[in-house]
Amino acid sequence: MSKKNNSRDKLIRYIENLEKEMISIGYSRESLDLLKETGFLQFQIDFNFEALEVLHEYESQFPDMTNKEKKELHRWIYDGNDIYSNPNLLYDERGYPMSFISAYRFEQELYEVLKDMTYEEVMEYMGYDFPDHD
Repeated sequence: MSKKNNSRDKLIRYIENLEKEMISIGYSRESLDLLKETGFLQFQIDFNFEALEVLHEYESQFPDMTNKEKKELHRWIYDGNDIYSNPNLLYDERGYPMSFISAYRFEQELYEVLKDMTYEEVMEYMGYDFPDHD
């Protein structure tokens, strides 16, 4: 069985378990059937499968991604965010939004540079010019 089919089978089992859970918390069989008829549950399978494919493709672009980076990326996506965005709205030198991992790495590198500096050194490093207070 291919990896793609295996992933799809896992999602189908997830939806089947979701159906059981919905019934256990009080959804009627009629309500569940309506969700099936309207395509809601199939949409969940298709959407999640497509999202997993996008995630897999994105992660393959960063073969050196650490487990910590993967965990943060998965948390970002799980919260409903796009892989190709970042929490601090950072942009690259061409003016495009940085992807999550690119921004995450940039922030980690910047932290390492700034962590032992004084406030004044940080401001100077970041290019802020303070007027004299004489």
